[in-house]
Amino acid sequence: MAGDAGFDTVLPVLVHRLITETGRDVTELDTPGGSATAVGRLDGAVTPPRGFG
Repeated sequence: MAGDAGFDTVLPVLVHRLITETGRDVTELDTPGGSATAVGRLDGAVTPPRGFG
């Protein structure tokens, strides 16, 4: 599966969707997907609600 063509661009999109669907009160979500994964920056950032954790 990890060796499949396009996996490196699809996985970040799936992670973004997972966080969007399950993250309650997330204040910021920045996860590149598709061709943006080749930019060479952080894999993504999630800002949880205040007081989380």
